[in-house]
Order: sequence, then C-alpha cells, then structure tokens
Amino acid sequence: MKMKFFTTIGFCVALLAGVSSCIDDESSLGLGAVPELSIAGSDAETMPVRNFNLGDECVITPDITYKGGDAANLQYEWSLGTYNESSAQKGTLTLVSRERELRYNFTSGGTYYAHLSVTDGQVGQVIDYRININRTFEEGYVLVSNDEAGNPNLVFVKTMTPEELEAGTEQIRMDHCLERMNDGYDFGTMVGSMVASVTWPTTITRMLVSMEDKCYALDPNTFTVISELDYEDVTPGFQADMFINCSSGGPAAYSIQAGKYVHLDLTYMFPYEYGMYRGHSFDDIYTDEFLYWNMTYAWNAFVNNSPASLSLLNMNMGVFSEMVFEGEDLLSAFMNDAADGSAYVLTAEQDNPNNLVLHGVAENLDYSTYEVTLVENTRSTQVATDNTAVPPAGTRICMSSTQHRFFYPIDNKVYVMLAPNGNLALPDKNQYAISFGENEEITYMKLNFSTDELFVATYNNVSKRGSFYIYDAADVKTDNQGSIQPKASHLECADKIVTVHYKPRV
Repeated sequence: MKMKFFTTIGFCVALLAGVSSCIDDESSLGLGAVPELSIAGSDAETMPVRNFNLGDECVITPDITYKGGDAANLQYEWSLGTYNESSAQKGTLTLVSRERELRYNFTSGGTYYAHLSVTDGQVGQVIDYRININRTFEEGYVLVSNDEAGNPNLVFVKTMTPEELEAGTEQIRMDHCLERMNDGYDFGTMVGSMVASVTWPTTITRMLVSMEDKCYALDPNTFTVISELDYEDVTPGFQADMFINCSSGGPAAYSIQAGKYVHLDLTYMFPYEYGMYRGHSFDDIYTDEFLYWNMTYAWNAFVNNSPASLSLLNMNMGVFSEMVFEGEDLLSAFMNDAADGSAYVLTAEQDNPNNLVLHGVAENLDYSTYEVTLVENTRSTQVATDNTAVPPAGTRICMSSTQHRFFYPIDNKVYVMLAPNGNLALPDKNQYAISFGENEEITYMKLNFSTDELFVATYNNVSKRGSFYIYDAADVKTDNQGSIQPKASHLECADKIVTVHYKPRV
C-alpha cells in the first residue's frame, strides 16, 4: 500500500538536536543513570545514502543502540522532504511514519531526505538519510501479460544506462507495475498498451494501458494513473478484444463481438465513437507500424473470414476499400517489405488446402473520382506438403524491410520466409531459425523497425511464466539454425505475454 503524507511538521524538537546527554547518577540531584541512545551514522559529516528504484518500496532500518532503559518507551518519527543536491537545500518535512523501520513508496523519482527522530522522553537522537529514487520507467520495454486466471501483470524491463552497465548494476525487471504505483484500483485483464502523443495545441505524451472495459492513461515516467476512460460511456457492455493505433483518430479499442470501436481523445481525455469507423466490423485486425519519409505510421489490415476478405482504410479519402478472395481461406495478412503500406495476404484454396496463394495487394487511387480500390499487383503460389511449415490461420507475420525477410511462429519455433519476388517458398518444418524448449510456446512476436530487432515472447506451460527475448533480425535466418543467440534474454519475468512495445524517453 502506498503511504500518503498526512501531517506537516510544524515544530522543532530542540531536545533532539545533539548527541544523547548523560547525567551522573551520583550527582547532587540524586537522579538515577540516564539511558544511552545512539543511531549509527548520526555523527557523520554527510548523510548516509540509500538508493532505490521507483516502484520498489523504500525500506530503511536504522541501527539503533539503546542501553539503560526500557526500549518499549522509545518513540519514532520519520519525516520526508525533497533534497536539492546541487545547493544542499532541504525541503519542508512531512511526517509519514511512527514505526521503527521506514517503509514507504515514492510516486516519482528524484532526491529526497528522511529525517528520523528517536526519544524515550529523557534522551533523544536524530539522523538524516539521503534517498535517491532512480527513475525506473524512463526507457525500456513494456510487457503486457496476464496469468491464466486473467489477472494482469504489467512488466517493465529497463534499458540500463552506460553508467549502470559500467558499475555492474543488476538488470532491472519490475513486475506488477500498475499495482506498485497506484492504490485503490481494481485492474482487470489487460488487452494492450502503447505510448501515444498529441502535438496540438500542446504536446502531450501518455502511456496507455487498455483493459477489457476501460483504458488507463499513465504518466509515462512514473506509471501513475492520470485518467480513467470507461468504454461503457460510449457503448454499454463493451469488452475490448484488441487495442490498436490508428493513423487518424488515435488509439482505439475494438470489440469483435460488438463490431464496434472506442477511440480515445488524448487532448481532453475522453472516449468517443469515431464516425469514419462506424459500421465497419471485422473478424480480426492485423496491426503493425512502418517508417515512411521519416515518419512513423500505424498499419492496420482489417479482415473477414467468410468470405475471406481484406480491407484497408485510406485516411486521406476517409474510405475503406475491400478485396474478396473467393474460394480461399485467409491465413494471414501482413505488410509488404517495401514498407509503403501495401499488403500481402496469404490464403489456402478451400477445394485443395495444400494450394497456397500469396496475394500482393495495393491501393489504387483515382483522384478524378475520389475512389479507392484494392488491386492485386503480384501473385505467387506454393503446393504445400505435410512437411511444409504452413502458418495456422490468424498467425501474425512480421517483416524486416532491411533484411527483406518475414518471420512467423509455429508453436515453439520461429520460421523465416524470404521476400517472395514472384515465388512463394515457405520453409520445411525442420528448417526453423530458432527453437525454444518443448514446454514453451511463442505468444507474441514483433519487429522493432527502428532498430531492426525481433522481439519474441514465450510462455512456459509448466512454470506458468513468460520470457522475453531480443534478437538482431540480421542473425535470424534458416542457415543460422543452432547458432542464433539473443541480444538480451529476460527469463520468466512475466505472466503470459500478449504484447510488447518499446518505451522511449519522454
């Protein structure tokens, strides 16, 4: 539980300003021996320093020596204030605890000091501790995970600074970040997360975490809740199946059952129904991002299964365009390696499922009529065998435009497909690039296009824990089988991971 400041110190205890006094028991006053009280470090010229990571509980256990009295009479007061390191200026103190040990959760990073006063009513002692709260959430990877009961676990894996690496600081992996940083919330099953910004009328950046029924906007550097946006304010009974970014309209939750979207206004922080999407329901939405003319764009492929179809939304025209694949079952939709927003659609013929077809699809814009249609500009086929590593329907395939490779998971293995160039050539089942343990399953994969890194999340069905790996996409290829090593491995750091995204410094 987070402890809140509840009393402002408005007094000064002059009695406790120095070292414990001592009165001889043989003095003319006839008094008994005065107890001796000391706190280790109180006589030092500088404050003892304690370092903690934001999100971890600050615990300080003072080394107190007390002789000649009843320890049950000791009274403790812990007070906290800000501390300016450059000027050595101490801020106003606020009482936070009367326990012997300080246990406190800070909600923002920075430098503070803790003032402890101890007295038994006769003698007293004071000490100040300097507290450094490291800004854990400045840069790193956000892992959205849930356990098998649907309980959420938002995990943050910090990008360690050069100074931390040089000092040999242990890698910071922090789970249950929402609960650590926020009290009084009943967080439900998580659907997704992203960092999103608006630039007008002022620049605002938020960390967004979507549950099934609502979205929380967080301060991106502290993960504390700023605003709670309830999807039911737009559509009663709304339950999100996915959380996507849109090139226009901003972040949106989508419910497959309802066939409806709830978009989020980040300027004024409210949910709303965006008219451009109204009435356009789909069985699934494949999402990705791509870099075009030095700008990042969200890419969404809207698909239906019966009949199999692909729809793309042209934001300039404000219209959906659709292509139907008669007599075929849709296996996946993903970006073309040209990274220009065009798509590939992988299908299997219904009459002969071994006949695979890769359709290259692009928009055809007719500015004279302001119409947008989808056209098939390439087509390649492959006859699969029992040994072919055919991605199951619904597989997310990610693309490296730098390597001109496509990566997709089947069970516990990562496969690589080269850019078709008119020839669809899925590998055989034994031609995988990466294989994980037999108890592992791949739950999420994504290509970080800015670094050309492949993110892979797995789940161990025995330990019930999820792991996160980062690979250099250049290393992930079939002829490297058995020798591909991740750049980073974060083993069993989460529950079942459903999405991963990189969080930059904000």
